[in-house]
Amino acid sequence: MRHLVLLLAACHGGSLEPAVDATADTTIDAPPAGAGAISPRLFGLHVRDDQAPWPDLAFGTSRTLGPPQTTWGRINTAAHAYDWTDIDRWIADAQTHGFDVVFTLTGTPTWASSNPTDATCANFMPPGGCDAPDDVAPDGTGTDQHLRDFIHDLATHAAGTIVYWEVWNEPNLPSGTMWHGTTAQLVRMGKDMAEVVKAIDPSAKIMTPGAASGTAAQFLGDYLAAGGAADTDIIAFHGYTQRPEAIVTQVGDIRAQMAANGVAAAPLWDTEASWGLDWLLPDPDEQRGFLARFYTLHVSLGVERLIWFGWGTGGYDPTTGGHTTGTLWDTADGERPAAAAYRTTEQWLAGATLTTPCAAIGTVWTCGVTRAGVASLVVWDASRKCANGTCQTTTFAAPGFTTATALDGTVTPIGGSVAIGAVPVLLTP
Repeated sequence: MRHLVLLLAACHGGSLEPAVDATADTTIDAPPAGAGAISPRLFGLHVRDDQAPWPDLAFGTSRTLGPPQTTWGRINTAAHAYDWTDIDRWIADAQTHGFDVVFTLTGTPTWASSNPTDATCANFMPPGGCDAPDDVAPDGTGTDQHLRDFIHDLATHAAGTIVYWEVWNEPNLPSGTMWHGTTAQLVRMGKDMAEVVKAIDPSAKIMTPGAASGTAAQFLGDYLAAGGAADTDIIAFHGYTQRPEAIVTQVGDIRAQMAANGVAAAPLWDTEASWGLDWLLPDPDEQRGFLARFYTLHVSLGVERLIWFGWGTGGYDPTTGGHTTGTLWDTADGERPAAAAYRTTEQWLAGATLTTPCAAIGTVWTCGVTRAGVASLVVWDASRKCANGTCQTTTFAAPGFTTATALDGTVTPIGGSVAIGAVPVLLTP
């Protein structure tokens, strides 16, 4: 791994205001660029198909957590008793639309919980759903038979249509509503999941728990060091952040823990992320810019997949006057502005090659991509703001480039310079 810095001091002009965040990242410690075409499966989407129309967006991965409910407790209604209705919908959608399914094990059934009256768990879990099964002790010993039986029967029922298996959802969430057990219990559950699933489908891939932002690196380091590394194929985290460039530090910290625990070469996936609560980023133009910047930075950081949250997820919160998550479609508005940004960003990146990693001079970020032999540049100014349909801009000197494509698809001729802001543009010769 090496620091990659693009020196553009001679290539941008105009006066820059101070960055919004004085700790703005200027380097990316990532795998070398040019390793091959960017896979369309980088683009993932959480989809709620019981309320929303199927998205008119290209995506290669979706995760079962969220409506329709596919938690362990929802499916495994009693010992050796199952309701396959909702998981079968996911399998059918995946077969129809051609995306990979990530099954997230979470939500212990009340009948199997070590604390079946626990009412403090997240509202999508049954009572006791955030507690460990009653047959796995805090030190990880025990039979773990409840989980082994469930995973065996689910993997058999799915017949190879679920390849990716995530051990738990956000067990390190500060609220404590997702997990009240120990790391040793999660490691044991991951070990048993790997053993059972791979005996049925040797091609299956086991993922770490999807660690929540904030303490993700420390949690993953602890999980891997406690024995989780031995049974892990993919490292999973949730990269929620209010500033897209902050993902650089998040991923750098996680990669340091991966290296320290002997899994530096393992694939790294962001299995749930967006700008989070909409009241933190209410402007629709800044939301569009966030999405494009976020996906582009993930490419440069070597993150193989980013599953956006989401389509039809979250909904509207009248107490804050905004949507509760970075949703691209909901029943209140239909398709929201950031959906078009998702569509355009996918067109810019999928199938292209990263030729110059993302880096910044001051607050101006550039990322070089090549598609069909045409060397282009994604560029934005992270210090610029948008409000009421108007976005601040900076003059960027762009010798050698003749057109600028906006996220709405508008192509504008340029002559040596271009106005840039919070919403990226794609420069082409």
